[in-house]
Amino acid sequence: MNIEAAGNEWFSTWFDSPYYHVLYGHRDETDASHFLDRLTRLDFFKPQIKIADVCCGKGRHAAYLNQKGFEVYGYDLSVESISHCQKLAKPGVSFHVHDIRSPLPHSGFDLVLNLFTSYGYFETDLENVSALKNMCNCLKPGGHIIIDYLNVHHALHNLVKEEVVEKEGIRFHIQRSVSNKKLIKTIQFSHADKSWEFHEQVALLELSDFEKQLTDCGMVIQNVFGNYDLHPYETSHSTRLIIVASTRQS
Repeated sequence: MNIEAAGNEWFSTWFDSPYYHVLYGHRDETDASHFLDRLTRLDFFKPQIKIADVCCGKGRHAAYLNQKGFEVYGYDLSVESISHCQKLAKPGVSFHVHDIRSPLPHSGFDLVLNLFTSYGYFETDLENVSALKNMCNCLKPGGHIIIDYLNVHHALHNLVKEEVVEKEGIRFHIQRSVSNKKLIKTIQFSHADKSWEFHEQVALLELSDFEKQLTDCGMVIQNVFGNYDLHPYETSHSTRLIIVASTRQS
């Protein structure tokens, strides 16, 4: 069985695997545009603003925002994803391989986006907070950050511990568990006469955790939404935790 070598970070292998994009291929441009059409109605989405899409994946959010007239920089650790994104690059939208635990190579952003649960991946709280600080530090005074995270209360209450998902003729056996305040997903499948196993993990962060972390980064929460239609957040029932925060005014 091909399992990533001990010591490798799970996201550095899984996100660069072609099987990741097979399993999650349903997350397409239609899904992205529905959410972004609602986000761009928020009053700080002004013409000509400069946006950082951090952990941009294959660039679906960045490309759509650029079509709506915004200048967008996409960042992702996955070389495979950024290679795909380069096909979308043009004046006004660019893509860069970057580990968010290091300061971003650009600054002066009006808005930072971190969408589709692309935070809380790292092994330690210190690494996660370092990533958040780097996102906040690249903002202009008065800038905003939007974090789209799972609602851990809803996720745990509705946790499917085991399932089989078939995509493109591949049967993915998925197991979910909780350990050390992390939601763990184990993904096993066979393809091309080989057996594979990958893992995902994400920190079980609640709204109160984000409130503390964002405050420590000099940010103030302005709005909290509970789904991609931007309905108000409800602890028990909302499927998402979408936080809008701004830099603290001096």
